[in-house]
Amino acid sequence: MEAMRWSEQNVSPQHGSPGAPTIKNHSVTHFRGYLYCFGGYDGRRNHLTLLMYSIEEKRWIRPHHLGGNEQPSFLSNSGNIIVTGTPPPGRNGHSATLAIDPDDDDIGRIIIIGGWLGTGPLAASDMHVLDISHSGKQLRWYEPPVRGTPPGPCNMHSADYVAATHEVYVFRGGNGREYLNDLHALNTRTFTWRKVETTGAIPQQRANHSSAMLEETGELLVFGGW
Repeated sequence: MEAMRWSEQNVSPQHGSPGAPTIKNHSVTHFRGYLYCFGGYDGRRNHLTLLMYSIEEKRWIRPHHLGGNEQPSFLSNSGNIIVTGTPPPGRNGHSATLAIDPDDDDIGRIIIIGGWLGTGPLAASDMHVLDISHSGKQLRWYEPPVRGTPPGPCNMHSADYVAATHEVYVFRGGNGREYLNDLHALNTRTFTWRKVETTGAIPQQRANHSSAMLEETGELLVFGGW
């Protein structure tokens, strides 16, 4: 295996493009040559801004939110990418999971779950979806109705997509009061929640961990945390 090499991408604002965001506890999701950056905390407030980074052009893009009776299209007259719908409230510590349709890999959605809104004693328990189908040509926020019993408030959790079952597996972190270790699954076709029944020794309660799904073995690996 060849050695991997680190390099820093120095991206300065150019031609009206925004600079790199200065935030933490945000999410970044890759799909079709773009990085989709959402939310985060800048030391003063939570953000609800959606930013995109073009890997080919090496520049940040701030999509233009289309409201009212305007008709959506990929590019506005000013060259900005268009996004429709109502974005989630600003947050940090959420998860953003890419779910690709196995029958059409050009259809993709980013599923935003939970996070910390900065108000109230508990973390968020909501779910929002960003449709990024057709190489980002149809950006649209929406909040679908759900079935089943959602996991409840969660932030600093992990969420991994399993293509074989069309589900997002959520290993819950904190809820604002305590650390948790329950496992839930969301069917991305029906938006139905279920609590996953497991055997073996359950990992200790934690938050700020990471996880990864191994499709070849069907194993969900959980790393570290607090």
